Amino acid sequence: MAETERMAKDAGLGEIVLKAKSAYIDGMVDWQDPLYQKIVKDLPAGAKPSDYITSLEITARKAGTGGCGNGYSPAVNELVAIGAAIASNCEPCLKYHYREAKQLGVSEADMAQAAVMGAKVKDAPHQSILRLADRLLGSSVGPAEAGEDSCCGEKKGGSKAGGACCG
Repeated sequence: MAETERMAKDAGLGEIVLKAKSAYIDGMVDWQDPLYQKIVKDLPAGAKPSDYITSLEITARKAGTGGCGNGYSPAVNELVAIGAAIASNCEPCLKYHYREAKQLGVSEADMAQAAVMGAKVKDAPHQSILRLADRLLGSSVGPAEAGEDSCCGEKKGGSKAGGACCG
């Protein structure tokens, strides 16, 4: 099993789990497979095939390329962080991740798009609660324009199954 794990690591896989399934091999005793029968015949007395042969269930993931081990590239990690910095109103975070993204060669247009998405995610719950206040109070607390929800493209007054995506 160690050799199989080494080969998986050499192939760039991570989170490798090897599970021996010896019962599968022992269950083959009733099969009429000529190769299996020859192996059984040549085993030492008292030995069973699973003492020498095993079936493995292997699960693994392609090892992440991102600094956070999430499989994203470092550039994508920084774009996500820029959006999150906007959504959380974190000025030091935005400055830091802007600098990191610049060093990685991320375009300002891509950073701007990440910032816009972060703002949409941040603003969606706010817009949603204002619309609810308008409905409950019969007043005009929320914005007067009848555009789209800032995050999901849901028309005002419309509904989606399960509610708005960001609120």
